[in-house]
Amino acid sequence: MNPTASPTPRTACRLAAPPAEPHGVLIVGYGNPLCGDDGWGPAVAQRLTPYTDGQSVRVIIARQLTVELAPEIAAARLVIFIDVAVALDHGELDFARLIARRPPVALLTHHLAAASLLHLCRELYGRTPRAIVCSAGGQSFDIGAAMTNAVRVAGERAEQRLAPMLARLAKRMAPRQGAGHA
Repeated sequence: MNPTASPTPRTACRLAAPPAEPHGVLIVGYGNPLCGDDGWGPAVAQRLTPYTDGQSVRVIIARQLTVELAPEIAAARLVIFIDVAVALDHGELDFARLIARRPPVALLTHHLAAASLLHLCRELYGRTPRAIVCSAGGQSFDIGAAMTNAVRVAGERAEQRLAPMLARLAKRMAPRQGAGHA
């Protein structure tokens, strides 16, 4: 090896910068649809797509939360995380405000908790959107298992609660036609 040769350039994960001002609502449904109730988050997010407009209200469906979602999350005014939870009773539906929390270990993993991802947004971009988590208590997580009926019904209830809120927020956050034009 030639000691005077330039080192091989390293490639790094580059996160895009969010826009200067946060805007809109971001729905993040996550979980594994191949593992029974774990697919609840993506299923509910998919059910909410008719209530989105792609600008003021958007949906992301992911298998897990990763650092690559940070720019999208930091760009939002409000983030709604949707996931199944083992800590709730089977089929129980819960909505809770989410607060940024420093991860308990270094970010050497492929997935993060929602609160840790909010903390990462604050560290990287200097802002943290308001966030809520919508959860349902899951019971069946076996590979190839179907979603249980109780969790499926919780998805219907989540849609009934979130859809009117999304419609109001989309209307309030939508750009006004003719604004800024003479």
